[in-house]
Amino acid sequence: MFKRKAVLFLLVPIALFAAKARLYNQKTGEDLDAKFSGKWVAGGHGKFEFITASGEKVTGEWSADRPGDYGWGTIYETGGSATLSTTRSSTTIRGKAVASGAGRFVRCEFVAGRFSGHGSGTCEDNNGSSYDLTF
Repeated sequence: MFKRKAVLFLLVPIALFAAKARLYNQKTGEDLDAKFSGKWVAGGHGKFEFITASGEKVTGEWSADRPGDYGWGTIYETGGSATLSTTRSSTTIRGKAVASGAGRFVRCEFVAGRFSGHGSGTCEDNNGSSYDLTF
């Protein structure tokens, strides 16, 4: 007679995702298609890209901060959302993104739902433009 032993394997899913996003120029009203992709967890990272109004691709990366990280909120505060820059929640992720190309350098800061992958933020570029970011 054989004794059976149950072996339990713990599978930890990695939250891979691709999200459509929009950048809205706060001065001109121009809106740009953007995309985030990668591993969506606190401490995650991935690719950030968008297409300029003239059709040129701007690419870079994003990263999500763990609670307690420093150096976040400078861009987000200038976008008119200062009260959220100091809010901490176990269900919210703060993140940063940078991208360059087509003569632009863009820096972004955002907050997003830890489990939903939806969020908003503010970006600024080397031409002095500011953008609202939604995804």
